[in-house]
Amino acid sequence: MNARRYCVFVAVVAMVVGIVRPGFADDDRYVHQCAREAAAEGDRNGAFSFYHSLLRSGEGSPYYHDALFAAGEYYFWNADYRDSCEVFTALINCYPGGKALPFAAVFLLRIDERSRPGVSSDDLKKKIITFKQLSLLFSEYKEYAYNSPLGNRYKAVYFIDRVEFYKNGELFETIIF
Repeated sequence: MNARRYCVFVAVVAMVVGIVRPGFADDDRYVHQCAREAAAEGDRNGAFSFYHSLLRSGEGSPYYHDALFAAGEYYFWNADYRDSCEVFTALINCYPGGKALPFAAVFLLRIDERSRPGVSSDDLKKKIITFKQLSLLFSEYKEYAYNSPLGNRYKAVYFIDRVEFYKNGELFETIIF
C-alpha cells in the first residue's frame, strides 16, 4: 500500500473510530503531514479531507491556521461561497496579524463581488491596505508571498496607489487605493 493510500486509510479509520481528538499534537502533526503529501501529489480533495479534520482540533492546534486557509480556499474554488466566507472570516478573526490575512481578505472581496455585486467592502480593503506598515520611499513596490496549504503560490505586490494579487503567477485581483 503506497504512503498516500495509507494516510487516507488511517484518516478514515481515525474519523470513524474517533481516535483523532482535540489536544493530541502527535495526531495533528500526522494528519497535517498527510494533508501536505496529498496536496503535493495534486489530490486537493484528499488534502481538504485531512485539513477539514484538523479544524476539529480548534485554535489550540499549531495547524489550525493552515486548516482554515485550506478549507476556505477549497470551498471558494468549488463555488461554495457561504462556507468559504465563514472560514476566511474565522481566519481573519483568529489571526488578525497572520501572514495569510491579505490573501484571505482578497478572497472575501471576491466573494462579495459574486454574491453581492455593487456592495462596498471598505473594511476588507482597509485590512489589505494596512496589512504592513509600508515605506516605499526608496522602492517602487513591496512584495509579500504566501504558499497555501493546498499548494498554490500567492503574492501581493504593494504599489503606492494599488495592490496586485497573483495566484501561481497570474493576476488574481487588483485593489486601487
